[in-house]
Amino acid sequence: MLAARANKIKNPFLWRPQLNDPKDEMVLEVAANGQIQEHLT
Repeated sequence: MLAARANKIKNPFLWRPQLNDPKDEMVLEVAANGQIQEHLT
């Protein structure tokens, strides 16, 4: 369901490393490159 509403974006550059937890780096990259308005965890 969620994948059907997703938009494919280009990833012009990586934001790594920025966070203390390396597992969260992908979330930061997706948020920044996708120019999200809100992020819920």
